[in-house]
Amino acid sequence: GLLISPYVFLIVAGCTIVVSLSSKIENTYYHLLFLLPFSVIFKLGPESTSLFAYLMIATGVVLLLRKGSVPVVPIILLILFALYAMIGMGGNYTTVVKMLAGIALLCIFVTSVPSTEFKNHIMAFGLGMLGSSIIGTLKDTWDRLTVYFSDIDYIFVNDEHTFRFSGLNYDPNYHSIAVIFVMFLCLRLFFNKEGNRVLLGGLITAMLIFGFITYSKMFLLLVLLLGVIFMLSRMKTLNQFIITLFGTAVILMLFYFWANSSGYLDTILRRLSEDDISTGRFEIWDSYFKYIWSSPKTLLFGDGLGSPYYLSRGPHNAYIELIFLLGIVGGTLLVVTIASIIGSVKYVERRTFMDWALVLLFLIMIATLGIVTMNDLMFYCMLLWISLNMRKRDAV
Repeated sequence: GLLISPYVFLIVAGCTIVVSLSSKIENTYYHLLFLLPFSVIFKLGPESTSLFAYLMIATGVVLLLRKGSVPVVPIILLILFALYAMIGMGGNYTTVVKMLAGIALLCIFVTSVPSTEFKNHIMAFGLGMLGSSIIGTLKDTWDRLTVYFSDIDYIFVNDEHTFRFSGLNYDPNYHSIAVIFVMFLCLRLFFNKEGNRVLLGGLITAMLIFGFITYSKMFLLLVLLLGVIFMLSRMKTLNQFIITLFGTAVILMLFYFWANSSGYLDTILRRLSEDDISTGRFEIWDSYFKYIWSSPKTLLFGDGLGSPYYLSRGPHNAYIELIFLLGIVGGTLLVVTIASIIGSVKYVERRTFMDWALVLLFLIMIATLGIVTMNDLMFYCMLLWISLNMRKRDAV
């Protein structure tokens, strides 16, 4: 599309719609999960709305009609949320319809995709992330790509001015979320002995490198937590304990050599020692708390999905964003709708901490980012549901 013409993206979108009309339901999600990391450039021009949003709406309607029957409770909650969201949407109807389509896609995914297809959906998203990340390395040098990103985040590394890597996302922290998802799910597949372990290992390594060069403090915290989670899960026998400790020591040694020689260590330590480790978030959160508590209407019902952000600054916190836009009433309705869908189908009855670990990591990640109205949210919920229901050949 960037090399030839943006109209190529219309052909890609058209092919996905054809698949949603004529192929197995799970095949549509392969397309959507692969295309999700490209959504920022998947458009007819830098200033236009992403075609991915329209693709969500179109495939959501098609699959809902094809599915025919879905669980009653989630549909009732979806209708209630639709009525609630429309009250304060103003002219922001595309966002509302896109959110409703995303919830519908989540419902169809959960009730249609068998556990045998989980590996393929993880790989579809992982390969999409790999492809978008590789293209993202050209963001500050390829003019046709640069025009899609008006505000590239730069940082000094080894006294040189370089950009914080964000793949094809606008913000390095949003890229970090997707990287953590890919790494966690691929590690689950790796230790569950599902799929090609060489491919999985290569994908995990690539994501780890792309994650580190975002210079994201959040990524550093999450990758440490992810490492601890998998280390502890592997220490069940003396043999596993020794192998895990040895492997961890080797990985840490290689990381230290790379981080020290590349300048990453100095740069991230400098960022961690800044006066405001939150990078201005504490001040933003404080202003939102004061605004929300001063307005009972906002606290209970929100300012609506069509309202501008307070002081023209996003809250950088999904929980604050949820209350600001939808209030306690609407936020609870959205969360209950998503939870009811995710809980409507269970492949794993007795879940362990590892099954819930990605949910925990996600809840930590969105505490520093606004994500309520983004395309990604419902697809992350699909991947969370996969993580909650991965059957194990060899328990991790």
